[in-house]
Amino acid sequence: MRTDGESLFRSGRFSYRLASGWARWPEGMGGHQVCGVACDAYDSVYALTRSPDWPIVVFAPDGRYLRHFGKELFDYPKGSRAHGISIARDGTIWCCDDGAHVAFQLSPTGELI
Repeated sequence: MRTDGESLFRSGRFSYRLASGWARWPEGMGGHQVCGVACDAYDSVYALTRSPDWPIVVFAPDGRYLRHFGKELFDYPKGSRAHGISIARDGTIWCCDDGAHVAFQLSPTGELI
């Protein structure tokens, strides 16, 4: 943590600066836990949330909301729980559900593979 009010975090050779308010969530969409974050080859940011209505939310590099998808992936009434997200070199998206003990592979457009 720096004394000038800016939060700086380090992990190995990487440094990260907290950009409070960066993500511009659409009205009524924010407020859920974000349990994972990943970036694709175009620097779009994928936030995996624990919302039953918009589990995967995609933002442009400048924080603008682009889209959301994945409502059919997690069955919260039956014990699902979004846990992590990763994007492979081929652009496919991997999400895991630690409640149902499954991993999902999605196309770059969000379709289940």
